[in-house]
Order: sequence, then structure tokens, then C-alpha cells
Amino acid sequence: MPLLPGFRHVPFGDINAMRTMLSECKKTGDDVAAVILEPIQGEGGVILPPTGICRRCVNCATSLARC
Repeated sequence: MPLLPGFRHVPFGDINAMRTMLSECKKTGDDVAAVILEPIQGEGGVILPPTGICRRCVNCATSLARC
């Protein structure tokens, strides 16, 4: 299934890619309405995220929203 148009995607469990993407959106003035996470990837078997990734994603999005 192709990725949805109008959405930005980062690799599963990659907090640095998320931070970069959110920073780029902020620099270009693109609004971010939501951050949607897949906490446990089910495609190709059950793939668990790195420990603490959900908390780091929340912290990253919150800190950039305040700037």
C-alpha cells in the first residue's frame, strides 16, 4: 500500500529522523497538526520499538511546538 499523500513519514523507531523532520517543518512554516505513532509495528512480524521511544517522541514534538 502506498504512503498517504500529505503525510510525512520517518523510519520506525528513528527519533533523530523525527526530530529532523519536525525541525524542517518548523523552518519552512509547514503546520504539523498531529504526530501519529505506530507503537508496535506489525508488518513482517512483531517489531518492538527502542525502549523509551514513545516518551522521546512526545518530548521532541512538545519541545518544538513551544519554540
